[in-house]
Amino acid sequence: MTTPNNKYAAMSQEYMARAEDYLRQGDLKQASEKSWGATACALKSIAEGRGWHHQSHSLLFDISNQVIDELGRPDLRDMFQSAKSMHQNFYENWEHEEGVEYAIGRIKEYLAELESVSPQLPASFTVETRAQRRRLERLAGQSAPL
Repeated sequence: MTTPNNKYAAMSQEYMARAEDYLRQGDLKQASEKSWGATACALKSIAEGRGWHHQSHSLLFDISNQVIDELGRPDLRDMFQSAKSMHQNFYENWEHEEGVEYAIGRIKEYLAELESVSPQLPASFTVETRAQRRRLERLAGQSAPL
């Protein structure tokens, strides 16, 4: 991820490996939760590198949306949706093996994209909307999270 000594980057890799192991063993609930954990930790890794807050689900959504805007990659939203669905699946256990396998594949793509994100806010990023400004304020701890 963003910095080699960042504990969250290591945790993300460990959780994804465990998700794949659980999937091979047929434990879909644990595969689901570990894949969400890998995603959350990858986002926290970016936040740590940038000095952002990341202690809530809403802030993880903010981090993801910020990265999507920075990269100009709205397609990454679908990949993040796969991770969110796996978090829900841990509690609901409604997804079949094919769905979990597909979601984990999408999450792995998402994590690979997150690895390219700079530990600094890109100089080329310009805040264009009120929503972007408020999101960056929340991440910096300058306003209350959602």
